Amino acid sequence: MRVEYKMPSTQPTTDRIVASIQTAGSIRAQKMFGEYGIYCDDTFVAMVCDNRFLIKTTDAGLAFAGEIAMEEPYPGGKPCMLIPEDWWDDLAWLGELIQITAKALATTAKKKRAVKKKRNTKKKAIKKKAVHKQRKTPKTYP
Repeated sequence: MRVEYKMPSTQPTTDRIVASIQTAGSIRAQKMFGEYGIYCDDTFVAMVCDNRFLIKTTDAGLAFAGEIAMEEPYPGGKPCMLIPEDWWDDLAWLGELIQITAKALATTAKKKRAVKKKRNTKKKAIKKKAVHKQRKTPKTYP
């Protein structure tokens, strides 16, 4: 059985994409497993996988982008918006799409953190009650 491996993304491709979206905010690319993750204002918004530019899917981003191809960044991954290479030079459109996506993802992350914090608070309260009950029971000695 022959397994075909795709080549990892190249630094020049990633540099070109990062340069194209600089208008969106504080942009940085981080190398991950031979590919690159792209962050806008510390929110993970896009990936460069196999030299393809993929932006995470959000309702707001899809509404702005309109009719756009969707692809998985890797087998089994969540489908993302595939930005064709000839669109990489449309700086204004690309910058706005990244801003919209970052804003939508940042809002979602805040909601998830709030729900997780609420759950942890309940767990701590239950744990405190259990510890308090254990202390009330007298110690028995043989």
